[in-house]
Amino acid sequence: MRSDAGRIADRVLAVGVVSEPYALPDGTVISSYFDEYRVAADPDLLRDVGRALAKLLPPDVEVVAGLELGGVPFALAVSAAAQLPLVLIRKAIKPYGTRRQVEGDPVTGRRVVMIDDVVRSGRQILTAANALVAAGGLPTAAVTILTRPGQAAAVLAEHGISLDSMLPPVPQHPAMPTVMRR
Repeated sequence: MRSDAGRIADRVLAVGVVSEPYALPDGTVISSYFDEYRVAADPDLLRDVGRALAKLLPPDVEVVAGLELGGVPFALAVSAAAQLPLVLIRKAIKPYGTRRQVEGDPVTGRRVVMIDDVVRSGRQILTAANALVAAGGLPTAAVTILTRPGQAAAVLAEHGISLDSMLPPVPQHPAMPTVMRR
């Protein structure tokens, strides 16, 4: 019998894996991809993913941070499941309004976990961590749905940030093809 986590992972993959070409930022085209927006659009699945991700949070975390844009719905679900305050991190400061990159509950002196959908290199998490530090926060961890092959965990560890994912690493999961072409 599959565990709750295993059943949720199966549901995430059934809903989120799309078998059609997808271009990555570096120009690589993959034959299938993970569409986090399909997962976030299913209210029951989003709630269950939020609960599963909340179980991965380090025990000393005080604030949940969602990274724009893919991490936002999942961070909202984790915040609700874990009963922790939430902040949202913009990719860049808006030149109007509050002119803040970190919006929501104050983070000054508080340990923050960053929530994102898919991580490959860890660059976006480091950018978000820098924004949190500038706002006075202490980014200590990142939790994602999926981690792609790469050095993200090692890069983040060099900056004192742990990385945990809900799904097993991509190469170990048969539903997530890793065949790529240029």
